[in-house]
Amino acid sequence: MTASAGSLVAAPAGSGPDRWAGFTLAEDVRAIDAAVRNGSWVDGALAGSGGALDGLAAVADPLGNLTQFGVAWLIEQVEPLAEALDWLAGDAAAISAHAQTWANVAGALTMEADGLGRAARSEVAGWSGAAAEAYRTWAGHRETELRALGTTAGTVSAMAEGAGGLVGSVRLMIRDAIAAVVARLVVYAVEVAATRGAALPLVMSQVTAVCAAWAARISRWLKGLIDSLRNLVTQSDKIQKLIRSLGGALGDARGAAGKAPDGVGRLGAGAGGTDGAGGTGDRGTGDLGSGDLGVGRLDAGKEHVPLGDGFRVGVDDPESLFVDKERAIADLLAAEGKMVHPRRRVEDVTGLTNPDAMVRSGPDDPGVVTEFKTPESASSSSMRSNILAAGKQLGQHGGGDVVIDGRPAGLTEEVARHGWARAAGQARAHGSALPDRARVILADGTMLELP
Repeated sequence: MTASAGSLVAAPAGSGPDRWAGFTLAEDVRAIDAAVRNGSWVDGALAGSGGALDGLAAVADPLGNLTQFGVAWLIEQVEPLAEALDWLAGDAAAISAHAQTWANVAGALTMEADGLGRAARSEVAGWSGAAAEAYRTWAGHRETELRALGTTAGTVSAMAEGAGGLVGSVRLMIRDAIAAVVARLVVYAVEVAATRGAALPLVMSQVTAVCAAWAARISRWLKGLIDSLRNLVTQSDKIQKLIRSLGGALGDARGAAGKAPDGVGRLGAGAGGTDGAGGTGDRGTGDLGSGDLGVGRLDAGKEHVPLGDGFRVGVDDPESLFVDKERAIADLLAAEGKMVHPRRRVEDVTGLTNPDAMVRSGPDDPGVVTEFKTPESASSSSMRSNILAAGKQLGQHGGGDVVIDGRPAGLTEEVARHGWARAAGQARAHGSALPDRARVILADGTMLELP
């Protein structure tokens, strides 16, 4: 074979061909991956905050010291600051699992690319001619596309972990800020006690000033967090477009397999040049069949229909869609004689998560859309925020119930009723939705129904 002019140009010593070079989509993927991992999406107000998923989990009540001193008038001043802790609570284990899942996908795609590269180099080593060169080029493109998909999966993993870590860090910052305020307020409370109330007017003005200053700082942190997540959503949108483009490129590669370079047969093709499945290779034109998901089969978690003879008391979750804390609630409802189906999650970073379950009381019950909540703390603020969040989620589906499991937090009836009253008041003031009914599992296991 005659050497081409390009092959006469020497590469720098110790260098090798860049597997990304010349492939625009892969270069775009690499650029986005670098932008996500270097933290350039984090707002300047949170620079250096790091990442701590542990911050999403339950934290010590920063108002505990004030409760111990029995100064309710001070607690009322600080409680609005503490509400931010409830807003930012989350499931660190679920986020870690989500990130690890995408990391596993990235590893699997990279292994596939490695295997294809080795096969293309070793199994056709004896081939020569234009067809052989064309096939090696084709295989090289497929390898590059697989590596690019692997990188996108790794980027999604980094996004999940980065977003969760940033939220956790901000939550810890707020907790520490509230702890600092509480320490100051304890001193003020001692001053009031020492002066037998004479210093109360001065102390109240000082308390107001301190709480206002810290509220402004926390507001800046929350704004920085929202701006950071918006920046990350922008990168996520870019990744989605690139994934679609890469999927199209791989689809074109599959379609081109029937038109391989001259002299190179189609890999995996059956007799007559079909795709080995007896079809034409076109996608989306065949009937899925009555046994496939969503065709000829009822989605009992989504559809409001009576199950008739299909009703069975218990939890019907063969795919383990419920996480542990949701399953604990579902099991309790099943013990009451209900049938509980999970609803498939909507993974949309820009919208609300869809409610968790469809609950039926009997064969003729079409079902009630139900959201499960497990508060992080036994406070009225936590109850209020969980009820309002459930109201928004259920409102998108025409309403429904919320079941709140207060057992892990040790929730009492008094706090639960206070939380509902606060949620109802806020809903009236802002015109927001409430659940049709709230069922609260108290610390002692009894069920409280609200309103």
